[in-house]
Amino acid sequence: MPAYQLPSDYKNPPLMAIGDSMYQGVRSLTMSAPLFRQSPPAQVARALGLGPAVFAGPDPERPILIDMEAFIRLLPDLSAINDQVAKNAAYWTRTPLSPSGRLTFENAAVASMDITDLYDFDWDLRMRQADALTVATASSLRALATAKIPDGSIGDAILGLNARYTLNPAGRSDLEGIQPVDLVKIREPETLLVNIGSNEGLFHAGFEAQAALTEDSVREITKKYEKLAGHLREVGPGTRRMVFNTLVLPSQVPNLMPAPESVTYDGIPPGPDGYFDLYENRMGFGYGTLTGAQMKQQDKLVRALNATMIEVMRRELGDRAVFVDLAEQMAHLDRKHQGLTKTNAIKVVRRRWGIFPDTSYITNMMLEEGLGNAFKWGGFCGLDGMHPSVVGYGKIANEVLTAMGATGRRVTYNRCFREDTLLSDLPWLWTELMFLYRDYRKLKSRLKDKSDQVKVETLSVAALTAPSSKGMA
Repeated sequence: MPAYQLPSDYKNPPLMAIGDSMYQGVRSLTMSAPLFRQSPPAQVARALGLGPAVFAGPDPERPILIDMEAFIRLLPDLSAINDQVAKNAAYWTRTPLSPSGRLTFENAAVASMDITDLYDFDWDLRMRQADALTVATASSLRALATAKIPDGSIGDAILGLNARYTLNPAGRSDLEGIQPVDLVKIREPETLLVNIGSNEGLFHAGFEAQAALTEDSVREITKKYEKLAGHLREVGPGTRRMVFNTLVLPSQVPNLMPAPESVTYDGIPPGPDGYFDLYENRMGFGYGTLTGAQMKQQDKLVRALNATMIEVMRRELGDRAVFVDLAEQMAHLDRKHQGLTKTNAIKVVRRRWGIFPDTSYITNMMLEEGLGNAFKWGGFCGLDGMHPSVVGYGKIANEVLTAMGATGRRVTYNRCFREDTLLSDLPWLWTELMFLYRDYRKLKSRLKDKSDQVKVETLSVAALTAPSSKGMA
C-alpha cells in the first residue's frame, strides 16, 4: 500500500462503511446527497448519536447524471427532463470537490463496486471512462444513451465519477488511486460496516431476470472474498469489529414478480416448493424471465455463497467479524410468496385522522400505487425494485444495530416513511408507467404515441446506468 497520510483527527472514527450501492444509499437508480443521508450506515450513525461532523457521507450538489424519480415526475416534458440532465452534466464534468472540505468521508461505499473494487479498483480505466463524458455527450437522455465510453458503458463512467468524488472528495493528489480498504487501514475505525457482493451476479439476476450465478461463478466469487478478507486482516487493532451483510436471495427481490401479473392480483399462491412457475423483471434494460426451478437454483447458490463468505471472514478475522443475515431477515418480509400476514410486513403509520391511524404495510412486492395515487403495496424498495426505500434501509440499519449489540438504539419506521420522498408522495400513475415499460421491453413493439415514447426513453436510459449494465458496449 502506498504511504497515504491523513491528519491525526481522521484517525479512529467510531464508525466507517465500505461497499456498494446498498450502503451508499442509492434509490430508484439515483445517486444524490439527500438519498446518501438515508443510507443504512447514515441511519446507524444517527441512531448511535453520531452527528455529521463524526460520520459524513458524499455531499454532491447535483445527482450523478440520473434522477429517475424527478424525471418521472416531469413526464412527458422531455425538455424539462433534458434541462435537468444538462445541469447535472455541467456539474459533474467539471470534477467537483466536496463543499465540506473533508479529505475523506466515513461512508466510503460506492455504487456499482464489486468485491475486487474494494482492494484493486482500476483507477486508470475508470478515470478514462469518467473523463469521456463532456457537457456535449451527457446533456440529454439521448446523448447519454449514445455516449461512447472507452471499454465500457455509461454505467462505468458514472462509477468513475462517483468513486473520484466519494474516495477523494478534496481532490488531493497524494490521495489519488486510494482504495477503499486503504482508507480503512489508515483510519482504523472502531466499527467497520461492509456490504459487498451484489454486483457479482445477484444484481444482474434481479434486474434482468437472468440466471447469472453458477457453481463456477460462486467459486470465483469465493476467491474474491478470500482476497478481501486478507486485506481486512491487515487493518490495525483500533478496529475492534467488522459487520458484514449477507446477500438477499433473488426470489426476495421486489423487481422479480410472478408472471403474468394476474397471479398476484388474483392471489394465486406459489407451488408446493414455495416458488411460482414463472417470474419476470418489472424493471430492467431488457425483458427477462426465470422459471421457478431457475429461481430456486439461484437462491441455492446465493445461500451457499453467504455461508462461504461467513466462513471466510470468520477464519481470517476471528471474533472481529460479525454478521447480519439479510436473507434470513427478508424471509420474514416475503409477502410476495406468503401473502400478507401480521408478521411479514413493516407496519407504518403515515398520519392520523384524529384517533384513526392511516396505516401502510411495507413489503417486498414491486411498488405500486392504487386509487387516488395512494400507496398500494410494496415499498421495501424504490421504483427500480432493487434498491431499498428509506424504510427498507431503516430495516437494514436496525439489523446492523442489533448485530452491534446496540439494541437500545433503533430507527423508527414511521419517521422513515415520513422522510421518504417517494413513498410519501408516489409519482402519478407509476403503476401504469411500469407496465407500459414492461410491455415495451417484452413485445419489442414501436410506440405510436409520442408521450409514451418519451416515457419509455426515460426509463431505458435510467436502466442503462444500473450496475448490471457495467461493461456493456
